[in-house]
Amino acid sequence: GLASVYGEEIYDDQLLELVGRKTNKRRSGLTKTCRMVLIQAGRPLSAREVCNEIMSQSPPLLLSHKDPMASVNTLLSRLAEYGEARVATDETGRRTWQWVSTPEHPLTQAADIH
Repeated sequence: GLASVYGEEIYDDQLLELVGRKTNKRRSGLTKTCRMVLIQAGRPLSAREVCNEIMSQSPPLLLSHKDPMASVNTLLSRLAEYGEARVATDETGRRTWQWVSTPEHPLTQAADIH
């Protein structure tokens, strides 16, 4: 109601999405949050741990996803492809991801060889 009277610009984007007044097809907030969870952890995390942390910090980010675990797995794999995260396995054989402080880009590595 207040948005109708005063205009939607008085509310931030996250609140507008929460009350259904704004739709955002591309949700880059989830990618940013995955990055922040890995950075703050300082240790390798499983996709389940990342998902649980996101649910505790920002539940609305995962509410629109049919399968939040699949979305988080996909994003973590992309972060690894970008060289921002390192993939490993824990003692039980599960995949884990850890933030890489300096991205490992192929061009950067090739330049270091010369």
